[in-house]
Amino acid sequence: MNRRVNKPSAAQLSRTNGGSTKKPSNKKSVNKSQSAWFSSSVSFSSLVSALPFNAWVDHHRFSCVDSLKRLLSTPWQSMMTWLVVAIALVLPALLYLAFDNIRPVSEQWQNDTQISLYIQPKAQLIAIEKLQQRLSELAEVDTVELITPAMAQQEFQQYSGLGNVLASLNNNPLPYVLTVQATASNNTPEQLTALQAQLQNEVLVETAQLDMNWLRRLQEIMHLAQRVVLSLALLLSVGVMLIIGNTIRLAIESRRNEIVVIKMVGGTDGFIKRPFLYTGFWYGIGGALLALPILFIAELWLSSPIQQLAFQYESEYTLSLIDLNVVALMVMLAGVLGWLGAWLSVSRHLKHIEPE
Repeated sequence: MNRRVNKPSAAQLSRTNGGSTKKPSNKKSVNKSQSAWFSSSVSFSSLVSALPFNAWVDHHRFSCVDSLKRLLSTPWQSMMTWLVVAIALVLPALLYLAFDNIRPVSEQWQNDTQISLYIQPKAQLIAIEKLQQRLSELAEVDTVELITPAMAQQEFQQYSGLGNVLASLNNNPLPYVLTVQATASNNTPEQLTALQAQLQNEVLVETAQLDMNWLRRLQEIMHLAQRVVLSLALLLSVGVMLIIGNTIRLAIESRRNEIVVIKMVGGTDGFIKRPFLYTGFWYGIGGALLALPILFIAELWLSSPIQQLAFQYESEYTLSLIDLNVVALMVMLAGVLGWLGAWLSVSRHLKHIEPE
């Protein structure tokens, strides 16, 4: 004879348990962050099937805001990464600032390049003035200035520090000199050398002097400085990518269970990558914003000795601050570097995380 055992109903269980029905708890429950991301993933997965483009935009917006909130929820850890990124960005920025301030000075020196024409000792002043007028009409020449022996003697006494040495002589040994300033479009070393050879052929000119060695050295130094700044910027950019990539790798390992759950419910790799990509982006932006006050303090610290040095050389040179366009470009490049570093890290480590 078979017995039939009736299962208790929900109402009977409710009366037996004091009016409450409890489901058995799962010992392997996920933590709050896992459940939050899991619930958002499920909701966005349902949206993808309904409205693909809108869901894609909404998930980008959600990932962007949520990744920033996660970084701000752990300010000390985020600040350490931001500070390392900021230091890596300040170094090439300072070198660029130094190069940007030196470049106008070097261009001014190049524009001040002159050809000195030493006139024959027996030449008459009238013939020298006619030569000055004729040279000033040349297309390659901007200005021609006449320096008389008396003017040269006065300048020598002012800057040489030897006092009235020349005044004690019976005759002034200094000759007439014509200083020829080339135009801005004819101040390259090749053009100046050709102009020097042309002026050397003048009858009244004894010597046409142009010191090209210092100009060539100056140009080579500027080219070397430009390459050094560019090379250091590239190396430190790679360093920023590696720093952010390593930080993202640690974040991936700490959220391994979440990634496994998302893959189990059908989440794509692109869906999983987006929060980490935006995290890298915010690491780059935060580091660049933190680098700006450091750069500003460095500019203020260097401006005073630079002005003192310029005053010693009787110059009105002042340190120019970094341009706002350069600041905006640095911030955007830092965000791109953070995104690339996160993408490299996620692409490498995500393929090793699969549901068992």
